[in-house]
Amino acid sequence: MVSQKKQDDVKAITEEIKKSLVVGMVDLSGLPSKELQEIRKALRGVATVIVNKRTVITRAIASCGKKDISKLSEVDIHIPSLILSNVGAFKLHKQISKSKSKAYAKAGDIAPYDIIVPEGETNLPPGPAISDLQKAGVKSAIMGNKIVVREDSQVAKKGDVISDVVANVLQKVDIKPMEIGMNLVVAYEDGFVFDKEVLSVSEEEYVSNVQKAYTSAFNLAFNTNILVKEIVPHKLFDAHTKALNLAINANILNKETVSTILQKANMQMLSLAGTLPKEAGGIESAAPVAEAPKEEKKKEEKKENKEENAAAGLGALFG
Repeated sequence: MVSQKKQDDVKAITEEIKKSLVVGMVDLSGLPSKELQEIRKALRGVATVIVNKRTVITRAIASCGKKDISKLSEVDIHIPSLILSNVGAFKLHKQISKSKSKAYAKAGDIAPYDIIVPEGETNLPPGPAISDLQKAGVKSAIMGNKIVVREDSQVAKKGDVISDVVANVLQKVDIKPMEIGMNLVVAYEDGFVFDKEVLSVSEEEYVSNVQKAYTSAFNLAFNTNILVKEIVPHKLFDAHTKALNLAINANILNKETVSTILQKANMQMLSLAGTLPKEAGGIESAAPVAEAPKEEKKKEEKKENKEENAAAGLGALFG
């Protein structure tokens, strides 16, 4: 039989879920109580963290009546708790990520990514530490008064359980692969469920993905003649260009083609004239003869008149 307290808790949490835009599930694994209280303070006014038994949270989710929200309960979480907010799932994830801090790994922790000890000098003096490094798989040597890592050395793969030896070495070389804080594993917003891989996408990557999606959709609509308002102007321009090219190539004269067709004809004429020999009226004979300057014409006309008058006078003298 379910206790009255559990029933009351389920009812109260259900009402809070109904009032919230975003309902998320966080994993509190490895989060000390002190850090949890600090995170709650940091999220005040942004989100509310509800810590209760798994069965109470599951029943509250099932009772709220939101479409497809039951998918939250299907996610495998080690120590689940509920987080409620009205700021949006992605903003909530970003806010939670800001509250995390780096920490050394402990034996038994799960490697969050491939952990590599980089090539280079360490602050470790020659001594027993070099043996620990080599046991962990770090290629190391002594140079002068320090231990150096000879090449990048992977000591754990993503998902590996970190051993005591590796944890000790990572602390010696000051590598903090772990994060202390809440992990937003999954979030529900407006009928959609977002997992942590989607929530962790950066703003730059998100914008880039939207731009790529728009470009792909535009090209698909354009090439398949889907006439929506974004496509119509480009389709009209494309059709006009093709029609104009067709009319020009077919020598169809209208007000938009006549100038181009005349230019084309003139170029063809000049090209043909340039291939003919001079005797056949090649390009040189095709060139127009320059008109004599007006002043020279007038002088020649005056000279001709004088010669005509002189001839007339002589004719009168000799009858």
